[in-house]
Amino acid sequence: IMDGVSINLLFNQISKNYVSLIDNDEQRYEYFNFSIWEQSEDAKTFYKSKVIYWQSHLAGYEGNSLPRFTKQLSQSMAGSYRYEFNKETTKNLKALAIKQGVTSNVIYLSALYLLLMKYTRGTDLIIGIPFANRFLEELKESIGMYVNTVPLRINMKGVTTLSLLNDVQRRLNEAQMHVQVPFDVVYETLSEDLKQFNFFEIIFNYMEDEGQASLAFDGVKLSSEYTTAGAIFSPLNIAIRAKDKTTEINIDYDRSYFDEASIQRFCQHYEQAMRQLQGEDCAVSAISLLSDEEKTLLLEKWNATEVSYPEETLPARLWTSFERYAKLPAVISDIACLSYETLGDMSK
Repeated sequence: IMDGVSINLLFNQISKNYVSLIDNDEQRYEYFNFSIWEQSEDAKTFYKSKVIYWQSHLAGYEGNSLPRFTKQLSQSMAGSYRYEFNKETTKNLKALAIKQGVTSNVIYLSALYLLLMKYTRGTDLIIGIPFANRFLEELKESIGMYVNTVPLRINMKGVTTLSLLNDVQRRLNEAQMHVQVPFDVVYETLSEDLKQFNFFEIIFNYMEDEGQASLAFDGVKLSSEYTTAGAIFSPLNIAIRAKDKTTEINIDYDRSYFDEASIQRFCQHYEQAMRQLQGEDCAVSAISLLSDEEKTLLLEKWNATEVSYPEETLPARLWTSFERYAKLPAVISDIACLSYETLGDMSK
């Protein structure tokens, strides 16, 4: 098991080892060295301040569950959906990041928080964010699984689109400074009230596309390719691959939460959320992510409850019936038989 950074490192090392079986520049630090260090007293001391930060970051969280959009059970719990933002959308989002002084990562993540707020109707939101976590110089050239996923918490109450971008950028910067401690270490220090929550119902991963890693020599060719491998560890995993002119969105989802139709609507709403971030600064609570078609469906088609009623009143309709059936029996008893006409005369 290795992280994305390790793919290019692996190919580079294979190439070096092929050229020379004896490498004078031996790698000074291996993954097992890091694993040993993680169990040491030095690591525990190093982690202490990081743990305190995450305890404070999560304090008071009361949970906010992702809604289920399907009741159908599927034999395959893992679903996958992939689509692209076109050149114009990608260009506009890059321009927005430059204008607001934030990274492109912040734009895509902020739009996801906005969408999650609308879907859950909550304001205290957490999304899991993977970090490369190669914080030591020795780790930069080491192959292994160093990724650490942490819960990034954002409070959406009273924020505007501009303040949301700033809040997400600030929280990401803080997380980067405290991400070195594995979250399972943090989890063991949390209260029982907090341990009941799944902090990683949604995982968001942003990657700048560096092209496919490849290696070729003496008729041997190796290449890498993105795949979900049919596994799903959270109800919703979103991977953004920012290319030069387009943006690829890869979504892996749990079929007990979503079906393909609901995921397609999710993607439409996600893109609409990004468009809203490009507009004038406004309260996020006032933003609607519905498309024109959805608005027409909700406000006009499903709200078309008008029904035509006869213009004449109920008493008038009764008198009409009396006249039509005037001579027919209306009430029959042992001592009398009254027609509709007789009842009408008696009621005057």
